Amino acid sequence: METAGKLRRMNAGIPQSFLDSFNDGCDKCNNLQKLFVDKITELGELIEKQNKVIINILAEHAVLLQNLTQKEKGTNGAIDDNIDCYISAVQYLLQGEVVTDFEKVLARKFCLEYNIYGIGNNKSFKDYSMVYTILKKAIGKTAVNAEAEMRRAFQVVKKRHFRQVSSIKN
Repeated sequence: METAGKLRRMNAGIPQSFLDSFNDGCDKCNNLQKLFVDKITELGELIEKQNKVIINILAEHAVLLQNLTQKEKGTNGAIDDNIDCYISAVQYLLQGEVVTDFEKVLARKFCLEYNIYGIGNNKSFKDYSMVYTILKKAIGKTAVNAEAEMRRAFQVVKKRHFRQVSSIKN
């Protein structure tokens, strides 16, 4: 009771018009609060709709990726069946001279953009695992270290290219 009396005494000196202005402000605040709540609810519904659309798109993409993966597996299966034919074809093209005849198997432009491990702003040739395996097996039948021989072949092709480019400039 004592606290209530103190509050009444404190409010006694405050004019009623001043207190009414706060009550008006509260109505404005309530209106703003209602507007904010409505807007937030509206945005929440919009986000839910967008999420549903995104989920549907992702589901479609998952199905497409799965189909693509299955197609790639089917392609690798065809290569696996004929791997010996590819190895013998590469051996025929190289004729035991990997370094000199490497451009018969891989184009010069390809050799310029790739190296075995993808070092130094080049792409990795090992990413093409089936082609890499076929080349390695074909080279391995005539060379002791197939990967080192392949690396040397890449280097020689690049040197030939830059030698040719520099001779054209001169």
